[in-house]
Amino acid sequence: MPELTLDEVKTRLSSYSDNQVTDELYTFGEALVSDAVDRIAKLDSKASALAAYSGGIVTILISTSGLWGKLLHGCFFVAAVLGIVAMMLAAWLAIRSIYPQATEWYTTNGWLESDCIQSHERLRRYRILAMWKILSSHFAAIRIKNSRLKIAVYTIHVAFGFLFLSFLEIAWGIAPFQNLRVWVW
Repeated sequence: MPELTLDEVKTRLSSYSDNQVTDELYTFGEALVSDAVDRIAKLDSKASALAAYSGGIVTILISTSGLWGKLLHGCFFVAAVLGIVAMMLAAWLAIRSIYPQATEWYTTNGWLESDCIQSHERLRRYRILAMWKILSSHFAAIRIKNSRLKIAVYTIHVAFGFLFLSFLEIAWGIAPFQNLRVWVW
């Protein structure tokens, strides 16, 4: 659904005369602003957890590389290194999504708008317009954070694919699957 423009919002706010409509829009706008702030905070906490998880996996893999590095040869060693690099990239992408995004917020002018201070109804409509500006900027920030987190999660999937290939090579070297028939029979 396309976003509304500033002119469309102004037109809609001037298109009615019932004060109860203003009350409903104001209440719902407050809830939407609160929800947008919460969504950004939740995305930041998910990104922090994802970065910590990726960093932990990288730490474990690097600290144990002396053990598994001897068991990998050729392209499987390269796959393990690519898996570690992909995990580091995922951690960086998650941290990058935490970077603060420029968003609008209430201003003192919006609180004490001189053109609207004489009328309660006009001031509430002006504040609804201010909420719309805040919501537009927060939704843009949410979209950016969401897309960066999706790329980070996709990168983790790629990393796990590389690491799984390396795991299969190690498992093959330690306990060949040819002896599997002994376990089954």
